[in-house]
Amino acid sequence: MLLDACYILDLHKVPPMYVTQDPQPNAMCIGLDEPIIVVGAGLVELLDEEEMRAVVGHEVGHALSGHSVYRTILLFLTSLALKVAWIPLGNLAIMAIVTALPCSRPVEAGAGTRSRVPEEPPR
Repeated sequence: MLLDACYILDLHKVPPMYVTQDPQPNAMCIGLDEPIIVVGAGLVELLDEEEMRAVVGHEVGHALSGHSVYRTILLFLTSLALKVAWIPLGNLAIMAIVTALPCSRPVEAGAGTRSRVPEEPPR
């Protein structure tokens, strides 16, 4: 499934994919230098093969577009915001940085467009 998506989307270096023991249905593409695809066990249990193919294609679309850096920075800043919430205006400073990151909706839309491509395996 991952190899099919990478082949169809012409991603030459196949990113590693890991399944976490998280019951929450979630998937993400993270990493600074090299993208990593992470899928929660809750999502794997919830979806059938065709739906999982679309999710993996979506995440490969993020890897291809370099969006993993944005997600990784956002996760770091969210963690940091929790640690500095006690500082007056500390949380506001972090939120200003998060707001300056590329908008999530267009990033998701671009990866979503790519996820529709790998529905057919290569012939």
